[in-house]
Amino acid sequence: MPLVEVVVYALILRHAGCLMLQVQGLSVEVGGRLIVDDISFTVMPRDKVGLVGRNGAGKTSLFKVLGGAAESSGGKVLRKGGFGYLPQDPRIAGVLDTRMAVTHVLSGRQIDEPVNYSAPNKGGTYSTAGGIRWYSNSSERKVEGTELEVIWTPLRNYQLFANASWLWTAETINDPTILDPNTPGLTAAQKRQHSQNSYFAYQFRMPNVPEYRFNLNNRYTFTDGAARGLTVTLGARYASVMNISNDINFNSKRGGLTAGDYLVFDGSVAYPWEVFGVKVSTSLQVSNLTDKEHNEGSGGLRDATFFGSPPRTWWFSNSLRF
Repeated sequence: MPLVEVVVYALILRHAGCLMLQVQGLSVEVGGRLIVDDISFTVMPRDKVGLVGRNGAGKTSLFKVLGGAAESSGGKVLRKGGFGYLPQDPRIAGVLDTRMAVTHVLSGRQIDEPVNYSAPNKGGTYSTAGGIRWYSNSSERKVEGTELEVIWTPLRNYQLFANASWLWTAETINDPTILDPNTPGLTAAQKRQHSQNSYFAYQFRMPNVPEYRFNLNNRYTFTDGAARGLTVTLGARYASVMNISNDINFNSKRGGLTAGDYLVFDGSVAYPWEVFGVKVSTSLQVSNLTDKEHNEGSGGLRDATFFGSPPRTWWFSNSLRF
């Protein structure tokens, strides 16, 4: 049975009219092979559209064309209103790799809150704005839990956003690459290796999946006085202890290095202004405000020394609108 991949991409659409996205006679080719032939459809406001297909069917290529990241081989794509596209790989040229996928999504909504959220999917990232990816591989894994998300807007110029998760189970059920040490034909060294692999696969929680995670974000925009239009954001993120890697080098049951167990604060300010009729938005984002030394599970080895998550990081930007 072939693997089936379900991808829900974030096409962020904002428009007060009737039509958001219209496709007419669209065809898409990849490597000279026609994978989409003469399709037409319309997406209306508040529509939620998912695309399901086997690996290699052309889902990613189609969304690249819909999002404007690639050219079609025929047909038209009409986009109206505010339009954002979250690609499968959310990294952007010229932007630090530490930028979270959710930051990219929120920036498409003109809400550049420094919120991040990790869950056990392929990229280790779950976007609260709607980009979710599930995947299949050779291992059978079970993740059980619950999550809560709250968006509260008590004032027109203030919004609180919070989400939390409790994943009480995150384990590997079966990995066909790990053999029973008693399998005939294995050498003594192979038996030891498979025995060790079995121990780390089945006796440990899945890597980079904390049991508890919480994110809080506050956003306030001044509406009067000299600071009118100034937007201030302050957020906090917490994760409980998590395994970095299930192997002999990171054996958490014997004092090996773990990640998580941190509380980190982020903030940003943004101010709109105008010069010669050109609208400018100046923003400053600061990740890890207190410069806390912590590890989100994304570190690695460098010169035989393990490094954790980034220290205090600043992003300064100016956006122009003509």
